[in-house]
Amino acid sequence: MLLVFVEVMPKKMTKQESELRIAHTAELVTERQAYCSFTSLFTAKYGISTRRARQIISNTFNLL
Repeated sequence: MLLVFVEVMPKKMTKQESELRIAHTAELVTERQAYCSFTSLFTAKYGISTRRARQIISNTFNLL
């Protein structure tokens, strides 16, 4: 029998999670990564929607 555990993430992102994701985006920007790859990377890594990933990326660019 194979058991699979799936981590359930809360709907609302905490302030700490938000800051970490913004910091990660800022690192990618300084490494000159392609903007179009950010969305797919974030949706896969954090398990968030495309819309939410774009909001995080937009917030980061507003801070830079």
